[in-house]
Amino acid sequence: FFAIRRIVDTRALTTQTMLKLIDCLVKPVAMYSCQIWLPSSNIMKEMIKPNCYNIPQCAAKDTFESTHLKMLKWILGVHKKCNNNFCYGDTGRLPWGISVIPQCLRYFDRVSQATAGVNCATTLIHHAFQEQKNLGLPWYTTWSTISAQHTSPTPSTPSAKNFHTELFICQ
Repeated sequence: FFAIRRIVDTRALTTQTMLKLIDCLVKPVAMYSCQIWLPSSNIMKEMIKPNCYNIPQCAAKDTFESTHLKMLKWILGVHKKCNNNFCYGDTGRLPWGISVIPQCLRYFDRVSQATAGVNCATTLIHHAFQEQKNLGLPWYTTWSTISAQHTSPTPSTPSAKNFHTELFICQ
């Protein structure tokens, strides 16, 4: 991100182009293997609570989300103390922790459905998943809780469009 700030002139590019650059260059690095570490983040801890109304404030406490907010504020050209909700609303974006939840749920479904078979990789995944399930590790308990509350949407289903908003508002 900091290398991009030195190279890119925000006055020469549109906001949408800058957001695409961030999505293509920074987000994949920041969210690498999020399926495993995201359940221990503040935003996920807040989301599994029965009445989760504090998601934007909890999201801002996570390191990856504070970096995302810094980038949004830099792209919009606003002060660093500007309201976070303004930045999300003006760019039409959600916190990164929420935007990768469908990806994480698809991963959880794929791993939980792996069976012991002829393929060595599938057998290894199956045994590792069973061990983590038996140990009750945080990533398993979080994804199983969220998976039970919401079905994993696919891009072709109409509910996938509302999935992010539903999780963000927690209705």
